[in-house]
Amino acid sequence: MKKLLAVLMFWTMFITANTIETYTNSKFNFSIDYPSDILVNTTYESDDGINLSNKEKSLKFFVVVVHMASSMTANDVYHDELALVPNRASRIDEDVEISYKAQKENWYVLSGYNHTKKTIFYTKGFVYKKEKENLLIEYGFSYPIKEKKKYDKLIKIFNKSFDYRGDVEKNKIKLATEEER
Repeated sequence: MKKLLAVLMFWTMFITANTIETYTNSKFNFSIDYPSDILVNTTYESDDGINLSNKEKSLKFFVVVVHMASSMTANDVYHDELALVPNRASRIDEDVEISYKAQKENWYVLSGYNHTKKTIFYTKGFVYKKEKENLLIEYGFSYPIKEKKKYDKLIKIFNKSFDYRGDVEKNKIKLATEEER
């Protein structure tokens, strides 16, 4: 109840003219809140995620599910992403700086600046162990550096509202951690 009240109070202060929408993925049984002024651009094939943006296309938000080998952990994905972010940026001649990174049990976060595009990016991923494979559920967004004060508040909303209920039928979801390798 306290969580719901805190989220509602924050949203009221943050976006008074807009409402909250919830993206629910029934195939993988998770949901996440986002401001209603963010529009659906595309959905992934097989209902594996969604891309959204505001009208100006300055705020971009995504949620995606990636099927992975059962041996992959959040630590593996985290280190792969750490190596890939600067590599991707150099291939398209962009100046990218990772300013925050963290990895614990089944999740990781990467955040930073794309100085070329003058944007901030934030990505958070969760790895869940299923019977024959692991799932990576990842969400993230980017927005103009000049709108940092406005959009930094979204991080708390996304993180508090993300809800993964696992495999309801079999209830066999657990954390995919390094110890299980």
